Amino acid sequence: MPKPLKTVRAPIGKALRVGAFKKLRLYEILLHINQSFEQVLYQLQELDELCIGRHQLKRFQVIVEETRAEVNFELVEFLQERELRDWTRFGRLRQGNEERLAPPRNRPARRVVQRKNQNK
Repeated sequence: MPKPLKTVRAPIGKALRVGAFKKLRLYEILLHINQSFEQVLYQLQELDELCIGRHQLKRFQVIVEETRAEVNFELVEFLQERELRDWTRFGRLRQGNEERLAPPRNRPARRVVQRKNQNK
């Protein structure tokens, strides 16, 4: 079983907005929850291999998998809504930047004309 990943601690401020930090934490929590469910399933499998209460252990494995699926569904649905809002917001910002930086459409692009040195 792999070790849980270390939590990334990023500074909050100009480098990372508070909202982005919270979103990062949600993804980290989702990862840790799934690692924990996997650990429980691994332990149940070890008990099953020892032939202790086989019928009950299979039932518990199914309950754990069902619970994990429900938790994942709820958290991913929340994250999907948040990602959609962010995608829309950043898409608008990108379009605004592109429009601001684009050359005007009704004017031809200016040419730089170099004058020949007439003192030759």
